[in-house]
Amino acid sequence: MCMRDLRGDVRYGVSDSYGATPLRVLILYANPVASSFGATLHSEVVTTLRSRGHEIDDCDLYAERFDPVLSEQERIQYHDIKVNRAHIGAYADRLLAAEALILIYPVWNGVRTKHCPPGMKTDDQISPPGG
Repeated sequence: MCMRDLRGDVRYGVSDSYGATPLRVLILYANPVASSFGATLHSEVVTTLRSRGHEIDDCDLYAERFDPVLSEQERIQYHDIKVNRAHIGAYADRLLAAEALILIYPVWNGVRTKHCPPGMKTDDQISPPGG
């Protein structure tokens, strides 16, 4: 089996009953609702991959209280790798250590959910209650 890792390098795995050598997998999960479909999906993905022998780094961005807001100063310093890494170094290290990346997050119809809550007019349509 041939696949590309996060750095773009080709990786050849020795087949097992599932088709590949176990990988170091980073799962980036972001959902504020513990009872959501996404939470169930996340749990199933983690359980399934672990049961197949993969090494899992399970990064729940809400549980880790990750702040996604880029300040003006951080944007100015963005291309200075040493300064940039000071704020996100642990996350960058986890990403670089991974051989596979899985993203699990809700889409919620794009940005309209936050900017146009249920009942507000969007694109000449009324959003149904519950989004």
